[in-house]
Amino acid sequence: MSQPSSPTRYKLTVAYKGDGYKGWQIQKNGLTIQETLENTLLRILQKKIPVTGAGRTDSGVHAEGQVAHITLDTKIEPIKLLKGLNGLLPPDIRILSIEEVALSFHARFSAKEKIYCYKLYRHKIHNPFHRRDSLHYPHPISIDAIQEAIPHFLGTKNFKSFTNEAHNVEKDYCKTLYNIEIKEEGEILSFTFSGSGFLYKMVRNLSATLLAIGTNRLPLSSLPALFAAEDRRVCPGALPALGLTLIKVVY
Repeated sequence: MSQPSSPTRYKLTVAYKGDGYKGWQIQKNGLTIQETLENTLLRILQKKIPVTGAGRTDSGVHAEGQVAHITLDTKIEPIKLLKGLNGLLPPDIRILSIEEVALSFHARFSAKEKIYCYKLYRHKIHNPFHRRDSLHYPHPISIDAIQEAIPHFLGTKNFKSFTNEAHNVEKDYCKTLYNIEIKEEGEILSFTFSGSGFLYKMVRNLSATLLAIGTNRLPLSSLPALFAAEDRRVCPGALPALGLTLIKVVY
């Protein structure tokens, strides 16, 4: 399967349903995506291989296009590694692609943009086919009010009021939001966020704030004060993890 060679780096694109895991990063209190991938690589390669992700998805959060990298001291044909991993991984985790990249590539630090989507299911009865990836919210929502609020979040801003600081890895709270798109498709209402990067629970906090504006629980005029406060306690609580999916990482 492999031949001795110089170190080789591989980029993995990973999809997973996150409701059965305690997030991406290895933890002591439960199974994670990173741990599952590393354990599966250990079975295939008979050695411990660190897996570095583009970012940490929280407990219960899903991914359609998470990106990770691994560095091997042997060169392996990507398709063989892809088949080997998918043959051993649980069915709620799949490697979508593996490609050889330059050693300078870093899943986290080379990323230019991340795209997340939060979904609400609006019918009075939560369709069981969507119960694992959307928040059931069968209440009136003003799309126009949310559209009016969106420009206030775009650009480079201090998002300290929209993150749970105690769990933050970063202490730089300035991030750049490129776009927020709101879309209605049947009974699903989605908020899609694209930005340079996101703080801990930032997307779930932003989604909660947009929903509060759309349900007349938070006036649009309060947004400047929310940003200025730099205090998580002044904003609505984060929406549950199950509605959030990491869609894509752009390099």
